[in-house]
Amino acid sequence: MNIEPTEDVSVLICTYHPDKNLVEQIESINRSAGDSSNVKFFVFDDSDSCDDLVRLINENDINNIKISAGAKQGSACSNFIFALDKVDADWLFLSDQDDIWDRCKVEEYFKIAKGLDSNTPQVIFSDASLINEKGSLLFDSFFRYQGLSVNVLNSDDILFKNCVQGATLCINSKMIKLIRESLDGEDSNRIAMHDWWIAILARYYGNWSFIDRPLIGYRQHDRNVVGAIEDGNSLVKFLKHPVLYYKNLKKLKSQYETWLKVSERLKGGSAFDCKKLNISFLSRCKLILINLIP
Repeated sequence: MNIEPTEDVSVLICTYHPDKNLVEQIESINRSAGDSSNVKFFVFDDSDSCDDLVRLINENDINNIKISAGAKQGSACSNFIFALDKVDADWLFLSDQDDIWDRCKVEEYFKIAKGLDSNTPQVIFSDASLINEKGSLLFDSFFRYQGLSVNVLNSDDILFKNCVQGATLCINSKMIKLIRESLDGEDSNRIAMHDWWIAILARYYGNWSFIDRPLIGYRQHDRNVVGAIEDGNSLVKFLKHPVLYYKNLKKLKSQYETWLKVSERLKGGSAFDCKKLNISFLSRCKLILINLIP
């Protein structure tokens, strides 16, 4: 581990009725950081009460943790956006409440972070493996399982398909500031997912770096808000789950409309031009569909 002892590792965790998996996750984060005294945990709990979380933390003697009430809007997206308005750090890792970090995750991320321009909004993310509730491996690549590609970040396709998994994100202070500025006065419920919004901001106003190796174990269980879904084309997804597909299109429509408004407000430094979209045939179809939705 090549992390200097003076380098703090700041981790934002958004929880909802967390259980012992949170403790296992925090232990894996401390191992990855190399020294638990250097890790600062910011936990925003969206449960009815934080009492169970506080009891869990105290029973397991977890240190350097600040617990706050979450957004109370019933969604992980809103809770992360709410929390990002309250937390400051030079570099901030985002984390779900029950994943397992690879021992070298922090080291690999910091290798990249040290070579980046701190005055530019930065995003670092990685691949993940899929694990079951007991922590056993299900699949070795979240990207391959879902048929994802970072190529969408090189075009306007990122507006219509996300490739950034929030549980693997690390962002710098400039990106935190940009997130706040972009959503100032906006309804967070109109954002499909916080990680997707951050990816869009990185595409047009910042910089992104991808580590092509699984550095977390992404736990799959019945309580996943957004779990892994095996790759399939849009027609198959529509035929299998038409109601869900329609709901997701409505979310996409809301996010796209919000982006058009926000990009106009932010203006300077953006590579975005709604009149000259560089998108694939599939993205063009999605654009047509969301324009048809009332």
